[in-house]
Parts: sequence; structure tokens; C-alpha cells
Amino acid sequence: MLVVIAALSVAVVRLYPSETLAPTVADDLDSVRGRIRALKADSANLGTCHDRMHEIGGDAYAEFGLHALDASDEWCNAGYIHGIIEAALSASTDPLSDIATLCADRDPGTFAGWECWHGVGHGLMDYTYNDLPKVIAMCRSLPVGGAECVNGAFMENAISESDEHVTVWRRDDDSFFPCDGEDASVAGDCYLYAPVWYLERHDRDYAAAFDWCLGADGYVSSCVRGVGAQAMKDGIADPEAAARICASITSELREDCIAGMTGIVVFHNASVWPAEDWCANRDAIDRPACQAQIRALQPMF
Repeated sequence: MLVVIAALSVAVVRLYPSETLAPTVADDLDSVRGRIRALKADSANLGTCHDRMHEIGGDAYAEFGLHALDASDEWCNAGYIHGIIEAALSASTDPLSDIATLCADRDPGTFAGWECWHGVGHGLMDYTYNDLPKVIAMCRSLPVGGAECVNGAFMENAISESDEHVTVWRRDDDSFFPCDGEDASVAGDCYLYAPVWYLERHDRDYAAAFDWCLGADGYVSSCVRGVGAQAMKDGIADPEAAARICASITSELREDCIAGMTGIVVFHNASVWPAEDWCANRDAIDRPACQAQIRALQPMF
């Protein structure tokens, strides 16, 4: 990514490991690309590919600094990019300044840009030890990418398992927390990821999760989309089987479930084309919602 390289500054150099000089453009990233190709080649990795790509991204940053972005690969919900961003921000002494460089050439209206700014939200949560209100404020202060950053922050809050960075913005007895206390500008994202925590604590009981979502006052649609999205993440190795989870819904909320699943098929593959095929195999009742979600995401690519 020549823009990132050309824009190197004192702030960016701080992001390179060991306070050494930034690597040159000629750095060999073939080993990184090889790890990614190997991961893609084995379907057994699909269920854990995002975390594995995170790991590859973090390792690449440790060796190549921001030049790891030259091997950018957005497959599996951009886990590689997220790993780089989290590693970079964890080494930063001035994250808000450094963020501008990390995603400077990425329009949040594009898929690569959305994922980059979303990754910033993850990275800031790691940097602040999961101080969700602080991260939301930091995201809102960004001149661009603030909404995507907030989205990433809520996702990180829902999935965080680190013993070092324990989140206090999650409760065992109230899976909607802290969503019911958030203002309308961000609550939708909170409810979208609330099912992640619910399903973690209820043994992936999707049917129960759909019923639970009915209690998301004003945000039932977001919650059901979140259940559909997580069900597809869990079942990405067999998308047809995952689709049957939505088929168990008999109300209009089935459309939200299908929309959530379709979004994950797109984001996992970093392309709308696999989702087109997936939609074509849906029951006639589900195709309109599936195709509408593809149309909504198409401008990002």
C-alpha cells in the first residue's frame, strides 16, 4: 500500500516494532502470504479462520510493521487487517494520531475501508483494556470512520475473552447490557452484537435467542439480524445447514435473520458473488431479503 508507505512520519515510525527504522518496500511478505494460502486451502479452518487470520496479522506486524498491510487480505471478515491494527495500536503511545495513518487511504464506504475502521474499534478496545465508553468517545472524535469504529468496539466487547482485558460492560444475568443504556446513535450496533454473548452463555440455542430478542425494545430487528449473523459465522463451513436456522422462524423476523446471514456470507468471502449463489438456493420466501442485503452491500465493492 504505497500511500501508507509514502506517508511515513514520526507518528508512524512509532508503530514499527523495537523502535527500529521502518522496513523498506522490498520486504519479503511471501511467508505471510503462504500462511494465508495454507489457511484458506483447508476447509477445516473455516470455523476458526478469523482468529487465525488475526494471529497471522499480528505476527506480520511484529516482523514488518505497517508494511504488513502490503499483504492485505480481507478474507474471513478481514481478520488479517484486524490483527495488524490491534498490534499496531497496542504499541502506540498516541493512538488517535496513529489511527489517521492506519486507515488514511481507506474510504469507510468501501469494504476494505469499512473493515479497517471497524478494526480500529477492536484495537482501541484492546488499547484501553475494554473501556467501552471511552472508546465510543474516541471513535466519535474521528473525522471519518467513526460509525465503523463504534461497530468494532461493540463487537469486541461482545467477544472479548482476554483475562488481561476483562470487560465490565457485559453481564451474565443481562445479555442486553449495556445496550439499553446507549443512545439511539449507537444502540443498534450494540443490539446487533448482543446475541454473541447470549449464545456463548446458552450453548448456541438459536431458537431461544430468537425469543430472547423479542425483549429488545425497539431493536428486535437488529437483535435477530445478530442471531442470524452469528449462526452463519458458527456454521460457515456448511452455509446450507446454517440457513435452516432462519427457516425455523415463522414471522416477518425471518427476513432479518436471512439478512444477517447474507451479510456474513459477503463479509467472510470479501465479495458479493458467493452470496449471489447462496441466495439463489434459498426458498422463494427468503430470496427477496437475501437479495436486498446483497444490493445494500454491493456499493462497498
